[in-house]
Amino acid sequence: VSEMRFVPYNAGKDFLDVDVDAGGNNNPNNVPAIADRSYNEKSYHASLAQQLNEQKKATTLLPSIQSLNWTPTNPNVLSLSYVDGSSKEVKVTKRSSDVSKDGMGVFSTEFRRITAVDAPSSDSVAGGIPQVYK
Repeated sequence: VSEMRFVPYNAGKDFLDVDVDAGGNNNPNNVPAIADRSYNEKSYHASLAQQLNEQKKATTLLPSIQSLNWTPTNPNVLSLSYVDGSSKEVKVTKRSSDVSKDGMGVFSTEFRRITAVDAPSSDSVAGGIPQVYK
């Protein structure tokens, strides 16, 4: 099971029209928060690799994450590189969120553009042309 984590975020204008106390006493400091994409991606990757390994669904194991670059001040972009030389960039291009009427739930959707570069082949230095997934 993949875990999710959120981090405090001073979003300024992004939260001017949002009631930050919508969650009631669950957020006593009224601090807006955003998903910690770095932690969440690592957790998702580890969970997926474990499930594929246990079910023997993958012909090859997922490559381990070598480095991950994400900051709360630029939350829309996450860049990953893997030990096999491949890389991936995930960029949020559109999002929507809402708080339930009772204040006990948060709902969100995101459109993401994923750009991936395959690992270099044995006869080349670079990984080739990036592939864009919608």
